[in-house]
Amino acid sequence: MEKLAGDIGKFGLYSAIVIMVVLLIRFAVVKGTTKTWDTGADLGKLLNYLLIAITVVVLAIPEGLPLSVTLSLAFSVRRMLADQNLVRKMQACETMGGANNICSDKTGTLTMNKMNLSQVWNAQTKIIDIHKENLEENDLSINAEFNELFKVATLVNSSAMLFPEEKGSSTEIAILKFFEKMKCKYEDFRAKYDVKHKFPFSSTRKRMSVVVNYKEDATLFIKGASEIVLGSCTQWFNSQNG
Repeated sequence: MEKLAGDIGKFGLYSAIVIMVVLLIRFAVVKGTTKTWDTGADLGKLLNYLLIAITVVVLAIPEGLPLSVTLSLAFSVRRMLADQNLVRKMQACETMGGANNICSDKTGTLTMNKMNLSQVWNAQTKIIDIHKENLEENDLSINAEFNELFKVATLVNSSAMLFPEEKGSSTEIAILKFFEKMKCKYEDFRAKYDVKHKFPFSSTRKRMSVVVNYKEDATLFIKGASEIVLGSCTQWFNSQNG
């Protein structure tokens, strides 16, 4: 193995010498034909030829390959920076270098980082359109029992707030604003129920839960991704016909 590495190293050295000689001959022929001399540019070309020869020698040695790759990536990063394309990790410059158009968004410029609840749906029936003026709880068109359950599952099972400043996820804040528009004060409604335990939302569980004393029984209310919640249900309540 050591003999093979030595042979490869010698081959790389000989190749570098041949390349250097060929480049120097080409340089001399061109200069002899054009008879134009520029000291700075000519020295730069000669230095570039030397760097090419050294690169060939380094590449011929297996141990020099990681170094050559790193140098190549670093050079690519600098070239991309000149095009206003900042690459933080050198490994990504190959991918970013192949991109023709980069579309990005910054919150506060194209978007406001705010959400609004526009419609509420119950199964296949649209319950309410929030764009309607002077909304009231009666506009939900659902019976009183389901209305109470709905508010517990959305208002009590929530960690967001609107006052004194908005805190929480944009989705939760949008739901609170929806009820505020219907003249339903979420803070007053939360005060009616004794919360025993809360399970905050997580991207793994895709849901949030709260244990509340509802009609003198400890009841678990869950709110989250529809496929997760419905997948855990064995029965459901029809709000229209009871």
